[in-house]
Amino acid sequence: MAPTGNPTPARILVLISGSGSNLQALIDSCNTDALPNASIVRVISDRKDAYGLKRAQENNIPTTYHGVLPYKKKYPDDSAEKKYEKARVAYDADLAQLVLADHPDIVVCAGFMRIVSPAFLNPLHESLVPIINLHPALHGDLVGAHCIKRAWDEFQAGERTKTGVMVHYVIAEVDMGVPIVQQEVGIEGCATLEELEGRIHGVEHGLIVEGTRRVVEKGREGKIQQPFRAISTAAVPQAASLGRSSTLSIPYPPPRHREEVEPAERSSAVHGLPPHRKGYPNPEATDGSYSTGSFPKAAGLVWSTTLPVWKRRHLAFDC
Repeated sequence: MAPTGNPTPARILVLISGSGSNLQALIDSCNTDALPNASIVRVISDRKDAYGLKRAQENNIPTTYHGVLPYKKKYPDDSAEKKYEKARVAYDADLAQLVLADHPDIVVCAGFMRIVSPAFLNPLHESLVPIINLHPALHGDLVGAHCIKRAWDEFQAGERTKTGVMVHYVIAEVDMGVPIVQQEVGIEGCATLEELEGRIHGVEHGLIVEGTRRVVEKGREGKIQQPFRAISTAAVPQAASLGRSSTLSIPYPPPRHREEVEPAERSSAVHGLPPHRKGYPNPEATDGSYSTGSFPKAAGLVWSTTLPVWKRRHLAFDC
């Protein structure tokens, strides 16, 4: 996005996998004071039955379904590990081309339940298109899947009283990109996990709009810089209260049946890495393996024993 005195509307492309409540927050906010002079040019989903596609269609936003199963079927004779890796790379490469065809100024992952690989990231980084993600935890705290449940379990065990939400740039390391904005969420006063989920989702709806606005403004000022490494947890930008759970024009959809998928795909979509086996992408590895161990707190990362490549299927964003 080049700086200009009379900017054209920022072109936002949104990636989703599910109900699209955070997409709805973006739809409701476009061309308001919260997200001025912006439009969503396309919504892409990796799940055919994602309710977010219906939200987009009802607002005359173009949609695309880009599923992974056809890619897996291209490699029937490979081992499970090789099939997964080949399918993942091919899928991500095609996804990058689909995204770039719409000439977006920003890509927003709003509940996109796939970990994108360099096959997706590199073409967008080379085109200077920022990619941001919404994650239901503070920077440097909980990484990977099921962060709300993990925070609740730790609260129940007396190990924490707060969690949070952040919007960050997407890099190859899971949930470790430079944060754009984050907000603490207190857990005390929540009687159930469902209450905590509702509290966090309310914050998410405001924060994803705020994070998008900040990146769009940086782009208009010519200040976009693609971050490729994890950074220290110090000096992370904070947000004031932005809870907007009651403002969505269409809140949550009724319960629906999940799209039929192969057992292996269902497993990877549903199960996150167990809390006692946190995994992190290893930037030193040439085989794309993951590492286990305590969360690296600063840019000087130290990695311990590696996980096999197929284990990455058990890491996913649950935002």
